Amino acid sequence: MNLFEYQGKKLFQDYGINIPKSLLVSSVADVINVPDGGVVKPQILMGGRGKAGAIKLVNTESDTKKWVEYFLKTPIKGHQANKILIEEKINIDHEYYFSIFVNRSFRCITLMFSDKGGIDIESNNQSISAVNVNPIIGIRNYMLKDLLFSLDVQHFRKIEKTIRRLYDLFMDKKMIMLEINPLVIAKNNEVVALDSKVILDDWYIDSNIEINTESSEVLTEVEKSFARVNANAVQMNGDIVVYAAGAGVSMAIADSITRLGGKIGLIIDRGNMKSDSPDAEINKIVAEAEKSVAKLNPKAIVAVVFYQAGRVDYECKTLKLAFEEISKDIPVLVSCKGRLSEEGIKHFDRTNIQYVSSISELCKKAVDISEVQ
Repeated sequence: MNLFEYQGKKLFQDYGINIPKSLLVSSVADVINVPDGGVVKPQILMGGRGKAGAIKLVNTESDTKKWVEYFLKTPIKGHQANKILIEEKINIDHEYYFSIFVNRSFRCITLMFSDKGGIDIESNNQSISAVNVNPIIGIRNYMLKDLLFSLDVQHFRKIEKTIRRLYDLFMDKKMIMLEINPLVIAKNNEVVALDSKVILDDWYIDSNIEINTESSEVLTEVEKSFARVNANAVQMNGDIVVYAAGAGVSMAIADSITRLGGKIGLIIDRGNMKSDSPDAEINKIVAEAEKSVAKLNPKAIVAVVFYQAGRVDYECKTLKLAFEEISKDIPVLVSCKGRLSEEGIKHFDRTNIQYVSSISELCKKAVDISEVQ
């Protein structure tokens, strides 16, 4: 489950993370007591709002009302906002990027940090540091030094304290991913989370967390297609589609592609989708959802399947059903490992679906394709 920004920030605040003072509104009439304006942010489940022109800095209450009205009436790349967050303006001294995610490939929790956060984080892949944490052991001092010391980090102790609190939040609420871009040092030397992206594990949602009842109303058509079959999909602004069995895997693949200079257009977490079912009718239903990615006109589609208990051959059969025709026009790259994977790979014989055994080669090939076309 994806949380809206305001929902994620409420969790941050509960764990002692600084966030801007804010007002959440659902109509122009709700805009009161903001004489100096602020930062107007439509609450939509979409990455890249800044580049899409969906974050506005205003200086008066009348301008605030104007943009609130605009965002409540105007979809942003297919996403319609029902709530608008109006935040105080923060005087920023430095911007960072920080994320935590379940890394299923390495069976650990991965922390990522960059000293060059903000709107163009994708182009700053040389300034990203990462460490893997065994959840049984937890964070140790040397891990934070490995994460931060090679970068330009001001107020190390405050950043370290914030990361520890965010890690505790991540573990306590059984999150799949937590991302803040940017995490800033303000002019008053305080660490402040200016954004929030949180994905919760559908199998465990804390009863104290406000359930996102509005998400289905603001999903894009492609995202809705996957939601109907119990999968999670997040549409973005790039041209590479990433599908994986498990959000940790999908995020790891997406991060690898981004580091190589690629741009993600859609991330799909298989979730509870029955894509490895032996039932032919279920396969057809799931395949129809997967076919919907073609509506985005991506330059490449990447599918990665790592199974221990599930049957890879059934998953590959569904992937063939979904992408055999699409692969004639759009390159489809697949990598899979696990139970009956050799049998699964045979499903791609005599199709245009390309099997790539190496994950690093898979990511590089996807980026190369996207740059050529």
